[in-house]
Amino acid sequence: MKKKRNNAFYYVVVAFSLLMIICMVRRGNEGTNGFFFKDGLETVEYEGIFFPLSCNIIKQNIELQIRKVMAFDEATLWALELEQLDVADPEDEIRRGGQYPGYFYVMEDKIYQMPLPDMNGYSQERDDEVIQMIQNDKENFLERCRLVCSEEGTENIADEEGWHEYVEVDGEKRIFHMYNDYTGGTKEYEHIVWERGKGITYYHHGTGSGLMDVEIGLNLYESMKTEDIQERHEKYKLTKKEALDLVFEYYTDFWRKHIIL
Repeated sequence: MKKKRNNAFYYVVVAFSLLMIICMVRRGNEGTNGFFFKDGLETVEYEGIFFPLSCNIIKQNIELQIRKVMAFDEATLWALELEQLDVADPEDEIRRGGQYPGYFYVMEDKIYQMPLPDMNGYSQERDDEVIQMIQNDKENFLERCRLVCSEEGTENIADEEGWHEYVEVDGEKRIFHMYNDYTGGTKEYEHIVWERGKGITYYHHGTGSGLMDVEIGLNLYESMKTEDIQERHEKYKLTKKEALDLVFEYYTDFWRKHIIL
């Protein structure tokens, strides 16, 4: 009788342990998002095409750094940063904040992006400010963000100033579009392709003039011939004065559109 009781106790302990393991696995999966990069992945190499202040066309592979800033109960805050280009001329480098796609607040079914308010990049102080903002008033934080990935997608509706920000559903991809109906000047645009199980497979950011254009993708060179790239940017070649004027116009628009931390 005693042996039977011991066996019963053993089976109860094993069953309870299995139940605890299942609960822990489920709890560990809460807040994950199949469209973001897998947890633990720190860098991804992309093929890249860049149009810097020099007005040269730079074709070069580049790494994206994926940094976990902080995990919250229902989401995780990440910071994404492109490495600098390997070039001899400083004017061929990625400048004016183009290295920093921003902070990404990753929930189970949505991803929000908070662009940086200036070109100075990340710092511990900036990380702390964003973390504090989330902890103090998450709704206010989300209002300062763009919804860049959503399982069900979002509707394409322009605001009163002609800005479009929406998420397109395409099979296992979610494509974020941000642009303005006014195609001239230096209006900002951004396109992000998220693919389930892969994270970002394509990213494109720049202005209506093509200045400081950053375009990266996992298979970018296969889909674009060199002569197409040359033709695409030929119309954007500028004198140095014109380039500086466009930079000034771009950042005037930028500061008006984005809310500073």
